Amino acid sequence: MRSIVSCVAVARADMFSGFDGDVVWFDLAHALQAVWKVKEQLRALLRTGSLQDAVAAKTELEELVKGAGRPETNRLFRTVCRWWNFS
Repeated sequence: MRSIVSCVAVARADMFSGFDGDVVWFDLAHALQAVWKVKEQLRALLRTGSLQDAVAAKTELEELVKGAGRPETNRLFRTVCRWWNFS
């Protein structure tokens, strides 16, 4: 995994002149960690056994999505909200 991520970081860094490789690596690692937390919280939401637990898990998911600030996680949360309102 590290080699793939390192290649992505270098490729991303090449797009900027005068880049600091450590900053790019940190940004990428932070984004991956935030998305991973969203994924894990979605799994927790899907495992809940009661409506009360599901509401709490959805609230936590919303906070993680806001913190991630990624278009992918925003779209995922919109989908969860549509499912939530549909059921």
